[in-house]
Amino acid sequence: MTVYPQEYKLNCTKIGHANYDINMSIGSTALASYTACYDLNNPCPGTVLVSSTNTVRYTITITWDGMTVSSGSISQSTTGDQMYQCLLDNVGGADRTRTLTIKVPATAPSSLTEVNKTATTITVSWTALDSSDADGYVVNVTSDTDTVQTVQVEGSSNNTITLNGLRGGTTYSITVRAYQQLLGPASSTISVQTLPVINSINWTLLSSITQLNNTQYRIDCLTTTDINPSADAYWLVNGVMKSNSMYTSIDVLTYNNTLLVYPDSLGVSVNVTCIAMIGGVNYSPSVILHAPSGPPNNVRGFILNTNSIKVNWTNSSEPNGYVIEYTTGGVTRNVVSTSEDEI
Repeated sequence: MTVYPQEYKLNCTKIGHANYDINMSIGSTALASYTACYDLNNPCPGTVLVSSTNTVRYTITITWDGMTVSSGSISQSTTGDQMYQCLLDNVGGADRTRTLTIKVPATAPSSLTEVNKTATTITVSWTALDSSDADGYVVNVTSDTDTVQTVQVEGSSNNTITLNGLRGGTTYSITVRAYQQLLGPASSTISVQTLPVINSINWTLLSSITQLNNTQYRIDCLTTTDINPSADAYWLVNGVMKSNSMYTSIDVLTYNNTLLVYPDSLGVSVNVTCIAMIGGVNYSPSVILHAPSGPPNNVRGFILNTNSIKVNWTNSSEPNGYVIEYTTGGVTRNVVSTSEDEI
């Protein structure tokens, strides 16, 4: 099934009397009319098929644009089924009339709606017509006035289609028409923009870990604003899902999503994953906050004088450094970080 304009030919064949008038019309509008035809010496512009029986075929080419039937310079607006008539006026005999009805949907499908979209697909649906009014549908997709694709959907009850092979981040105009023998009028047009193609997601974890204090870390993920951060993004902390409730807009293209992490003081590493669904694809960069498997060994303290203490311990290949904490009466007096094995 092609889109508009649709073109077809109407044939009317006369057999018998050589002297006649012939008229081809739609409704009351004549598309072709020939008078005083005499096959023997004054033929009209038909095609002789059998001269011995005065069999002559008359043909007109008809163009249908969804609203108007045209043939040459003659046009006629019409809706629904098209009824054509061929009238033969025999000068010396009985007249003959033949009619032909071409089925055309009278109404357009309604409620054309976007159902889903990705970077390369758009799914749409519409309200189906009765089987007496449609044999199927034709969905037309354009971009910047150029036709991108035309998809035929067979069956009057089939009212959903997924359009494939589209370009990411592109706006498409979509219409749907019902068809029988010809296409009916077009639905209202909807515009749908596909999701952007994301070759490398704009997220980073390793460069956005901030130690807020001895027990709290802040982890930031950057995402594009093509997602809904509260619905499409979430976190996993050691496999446990955490909602993404802390986010701010950095600019028109970027969200900053934040998670506060409290590492286990008993030495369990924390695996943090930031997950978002964009264009039907899961993006899940992650980072591990490593913790040593155990405390330092052979910790010893030495009183040097009335206000100094020296502490040393056996070094380990696991840690990047150490935190020394000392208290008096249950109150923390100082916290010192070092990469040495003595302080």
